[in-house]
Amino acid sequence: MAEMKDRPELPQRRGPKPAPDERLDPVDTAPSSLRTAPSAPAAQSNPVARKKREATIAIGPRISVSVMEILDRAVEEEGITQRQALEEAIISRWGSK
Repeated sequence: MAEMKDRPELPQRRGPKPAPDERLDPVDTAPSSLRTAPSAPAAQSNPVARKKREATIAIGPRISVSVMEILDRAVEEEGITQRQALEEAIISRWGSK
């Protein structure tokens, strides 16, 4: 009977190489375009008042098909967004803002 050869040696595995910027904190480093000294803002002859943005929270509730049909109908009839319809329904049921 022929002798079985041992398995050939596998090449040594290499571990992952660290990234070149591994020890740099991304907060401390900025792109070169942002490293320049800030220039003085140009004077505006007509300053524009910035509109204050309303803080919102993203939610993703799952609703039944029948509720979605009611919501779609309300959006179509009232000409409002789904968000407006949901906010108005919640406020009318459980209180004001």
